[in-house]
Amino acid sequence: MALTKKTYNFYDLEEQDYTLVDVRKGKLLDMLEDNEQKTMENAIRQLKDWDTNIRVVTTDMANQYIKWLRVLLPNATNSIDIPR
Repeated sequence: MALTKKTYNFYDLEEQDYTLVDVRKGKLLDMLEDNEQKTMENAIRQLKDWDTNIRVVTTDMANQYIKWLRVLLPNATNSIDIPR
């Protein structure tokens, strides 16, 4: 699973999408309205067998994700995604 943020610019209008993605299957799981902890936790908890199936979490380097993901998914490995 990856927590990603993609930014799109269209005529100087910026919209941000926060997504949950199954990276291994290349499947979009959910598009979230924001990147608040409560929003993301609720989305993760609605995934089937989320507590045992999520083994790797890919995030950007934002500390806000890393701290609470360690509590929510203590057995998952965090992989940092560094944009090129």
